[in-house]
Amino acid sequence: MRYQTAEQSASASPLIRTRPVQSGQATYALQVDDIERAFVQAVALGAKMVAAPGAQFWGYGAVVADPDGHLLHL
Repeated sequence: MRYQTAEQSASASPLIRTRPVQSGQATYALQVDDIERAFVQAVALGAKMVAAPGAQFWGYGAVVADPDGHLLHL
């Protein structure tokens, strides 16, 4: 069995990350019992409103951004 460093693997495949995720580059989907309540709490704790709770093409949800810019889909 042959092992490679992340840098060696990255040269073979551009899909392999060699650096950690930077601020604002991640998106998370969180399942919550009460979207409106979770949205209000997140904004009260410092999250930025991206999309208020409402109907989406896939159902009902909201989006906020954490202080590092990562998107949280509720």
